[in-house]
Amino acid sequence: MKKIYDKNLINKVKEEYKIDNYFSKEYEFIVIEYEEDETIINPLEKTQYIQFVLKGTLLISFIDQEGRQTVVSQSEELCILGDMEFVDDLNPMFLRKQKQRSKRWRYL
Repeated sequence: MKKIYDKNLINKVKEEYKIDNYFSKEYEFIVIEYEEDETIINPLEKTQYIQFVLKGTLLISFIDQEGRQTVVSQSEELCILGDMEFVDDLNPMFLRKQKQRSKRWRYL
């Protein structure tokens, strides 16, 4: 995982994807670049951020009681991660892993 704090890049991405339209107040954002196969959200850990997937392929998996992992969704376009868990202060229900190297956007 590589964190990118470039304000010009952040402002460009915010404008391109109209990120500010999702929020009623101002938040600080960073760009994060994940490597292939890196875990982004783990169901055993609280989600602290809302993440916007900007580029790359993301696999969303369910882990059953025996620890078997099943892919339930795949995303290659803009999607939001952690919004429900963040708002309701829940642990994530699904495991999110990076299929290909990509960039994510999250607020701090």
